[in-house]
Formats: sequence, C-alpha cells, structure tokens
Amino acid sequence: MSEYSIFKPTNSRSIFIDYPELRKIEAFRLLKDYEMLFVWYYGCESSPFYSVKDERDRVSKCLERSYKSDSKKRISQKEEDEMLLGVFTSKIQRAIDEMLKFRVSSRIRSMMIIEKGFKNMESILDIDASDSSYFLDKDDEVDFAKKKAYVETLAKSVDLMPKLVSLLEGKFGLTKEDGGDDAAFEGESLIDNYHEQKD
Repeated sequence: MSEYSIFKPTNSRSIFIDYPELRKIEAFRLLKDYEMLFVWYYGCESSPFYSVKDERDRVSKCLERSYKSDSKKRISQKEEDEMLLGVFTSKIQRAIDEMLKFRVSSRIRSMMIIEKGFKNMESILDIDASDSSYFLDKDDEVDFAKKKAYVETLAKSVDLMPKLVSLLEGKFGLTKEDGGDDAAFEGESLIDNYHEQKD
C-alpha cells in the first residue's frame, strides 16, 4: 500500500469537510455524507477495504464505517441486503465509478511538480536587485534589457505565486500515513510534511 492516501476521511461524519473540492464533482454532489464515506471506503484505492477479495465482506466493512457509523443505522435491512449482494443505487454506482478514476501516484507526481515549480520560482526571485552586478553585460555596463526582463519576471511570478500556493495548500487530497493500513482518521498532509522537512 502507498505511503500516501487520497481523500482520507479525518472524521466519521463527512469527507466533504476536509475535501470540499469533491462537491465540485457532479457524481458526488448529491450524495449524503454517509453515502460519500461509503463510496470512499468501497471505491478509493487508499481505502483499507479496497483489496478485500470477498465482495460481501468488503461491502459489510464499508457499511460499518459509513451507513452504520456513530451507532446509527442509516439504511433499511432491504437496502443493506441488496448492497451486500453488490446491487447499488445508480447514484452510488456512478460515484464509485468516479472514485475509481482517482490515483494516488498521479497526484503525488502532480504535487511534486508543483512543489518543484514553487522552489524554482523562489530561486529565481531570491536575488538582491540592489546588487547591480546582476544586471551588467560582458563589458560591465548596466544592461537595461536584463533589468526589464527581471521586472517582467517578477511581475509574472507575483501573479503566479498565489495560484501555486493555492494548489499546494489544497494538498491534492493527499495525506501521509502514520499508522498501518487501517489506521483510522490519521495522517499528515504532504505539504505539511514538506514544510517540516524544510525547517
């Protein structure tokens, strides 16, 4: 199992609290909190039940963590029996199909690319503009084209920086695992881990 999880629930009530971007996906938008939790536990590759071979056992475990969490039962016996046979409502099946598309590996790669871009931007901007040696040509004369290029780069970077920060803070739905495969509601965000390593 990957060292990272995607959209891992941090509480038993709602996955939408931690990952509001999931509400933007049409297949998830109309789901109740417990239905979304079921979809995550059943259809997400980071779920501790994703690789359970026995279908009935897998569904049962997912129901315990979603429809039956907090000692409340939010499902009729008839609905439960159908789900245990692998018969889901169309909206649940559609949401599962959508959840199956998400991959931890591609999100980790995307996150690393954005982090690298952020670091590269830091190095580009981390010069002392008052030091005229940065703007000299080969004859040690001030090269105004270099100054202009720097100002333009700075302006573009200032515009781009909030977008990169927003992407980094969004975490791509990733958390770094602290415990075992079934460590419920634990983990550390990838960006938090990045900042800790940097300090």
